Amino acid sequence: MNHLGHESHAIHAAYAGGATVATLPLEFYEAQKRENVVQFTNAV
Repeated sequence: MNHLGHESHAIHAAYAGGATVATLPLEFYEAQKRENVVQFTNAV
């Protein structure tokens, strides 16, 4: 590892070889986005 350096793609690939990616469904993020919208009204 010292010979390849910490920025080496080979080192990162070796460490991530058995990694599993866990993400939430797109619907979760879309619902979260809708909940964070602030509605403004025209107060005259």
